Amino acid sequence: MGGIPSRDTIENGITLTNEEHAWEHAGAIIIHEWDREGGELIVEDVQGVLGEPGFIPQERLWFYAGRLKKELEAEEGLIVELNGSDREVARLYWRRWVHKNFKLVDSEAPSFRAYTEARDWPTNRAEKLAKLYDFSRTSGVEWLPGETSRAYAKRIKTGGESGRAWFYARIPAGAVTWYRTSNEGALRDTMQPGDVLIKAGKVVYGARADDGKLFGPDGGEIAVERSA
Repeated sequence: MGGIPSRDTIENGITLTNEEHAWEHAGAIIIHEWDREGGELIVEDVQGVLGEPGFIPQERLWFYAGRLKKELEAEEGLIVELNGSDREVARLYWRRWVHKNFKLVDSEAPSFRAYTEARDWPTNRAEKLAKLYDFSRTSGVEWLPGETSRAYAKRIKTGGESGRAWFYARIPAGAVTWYRTSNEGALRDTMQPGDVLIKAGKVVYGARADDGKLFGPDGGEIAVERSA
């Protein structure tokens, strides 16, 4: 969160700025979990001293930014080696494109295009693949292993074999069950009198439906309240 790298040692625990240290003692921010050995850093901004009250996204925490920077630097060589795998290269480009993460590696680059040009990477293709991978994460249309970017883009345009899958919440009496399907009609056929069906679609970014429950990108379960 803006700490000093030279003080980022196991003995010192977690590095905070003087201001954040004072906020933590005053209860303005709460560190719910801190485990350097494979754990998570979970920080809640109780009073909104760092912005809006609530849990602080990982990309805003210095600890995670430092870790991501090392990963991005280590992956740069893979982009050249994996030219034959469109989906994997697209994922690597996307990691740099999303949230402007490329600035962690090259703070002087004014844009993603400039970042790729400086490395002699195919700029137009890099941007296209990054956006296509982002679409695959949010649209519900899976990018299949071994599928070229051209084939995937064509399948999106034509609707593909399964069409576009959406997230649905089916709410019977007092319960919620989540589904991800492209066949809304078949799902409606299972409904009983009094059931409610909510189509969540793209609003659930990076979510997944497992065992009838919906989980967000942070792994937390997403709940839905039945309206009157």
